[in-house]
Amino acid sequence: MRHLPKLCAAAALLASGAAAAEPGGAANNVKKLCAAEWPQDYRLQKHCYDLQMEAMESFMDFTQKHRKERRNTTSPGAALPSGNRTASTTSG
Repeated sequence: MRHLPKLCAAAALLASGAAAAEPGGAANNVKKLCAAEWPQDYRLQKHCYDLQMEAMESFMDFTQKHRKERRNTTSPGAALPSGNRTASTTSG
C-alpha cells in the first residue's frame, strides 16, 4: 500500500497526456519522481522506476482494453440481449 499513491500519480501523469507529450516524457518524469523520493539511494530509485513503469504499462493496457470494449458496446442495441434489439418487442 505504501506505493499506491506513487503509482496513482504516475498513472495520472500518463492519463493527462502531459507525460507522454514528448518522446521519453513519461520515463523522464518517473525518473525525476523516484530521484526526488530517494535522492541518496540509487537502488531504491531503480526499484521505484521499475514499479512505476510496470504500473504505467498496466494502466495503459487497461485503458486500451476498456476503450475497445466501450466501442464494441456503444453501437445501437449492442447492450440488449439477442433477439431484443428494438424497443417495439416489449409486450404491454
